[in-house]
Amino acid sequence: MLGASVDRRKTVYGDAAKIIVDMARAHCVPIVLESFDFRKKKAELETSTKPSYARMLSALAYAPIGVMIRTRATRRGVRVIERNPAYTSLIGPTKFSARYGVSVHLSAALAIVRRGTGLSERLPRQPSITLGGDVHVTLSQPARIGRRHVWVS
Repeated sequence: MLGASVDRRKTVYGDAAKIIVDMARAHCVPIVLESFDFRKKKAELETSTKPSYARMLSALAYAPIGVMIRTRATRRGVRVIERNPAYTSLIGPTKFSARYGVSVHLSAALAIVRRGTGLSERLPRQPSITLGGDVHVTLSQPARIGRRHVWVS
């Protein structure tokens, strides 16, 4: 959306929100969103030394898209669930990417949807993470986790 006018961006985001909400309504499923808060990061932009980082963060349209999805979903009677995205970038590739043959981004989205719908996030018996190429790391099972998130180890 770099270089697009404000009206053009709103149109594109609105069209995307319409498609998402209509699909959720057609399939009778809720929409699960990651709950991000970029206020602190955006406040740090003044001290940021990298212009490319500042441009990327200010162009991030997470909030406007989320507002459009929530507004349209409320009007159409579709439930919206927000969940903390902690560890989904690790859970997705570890559990779903190879199994279903999908990208790491789609597998992370699958992890957040499963979290939003209350499904299990247990560690696999032999958790293996691909670091890129043919490099894999196998994690050992933790002896005790306590009340922390199951993927904290």
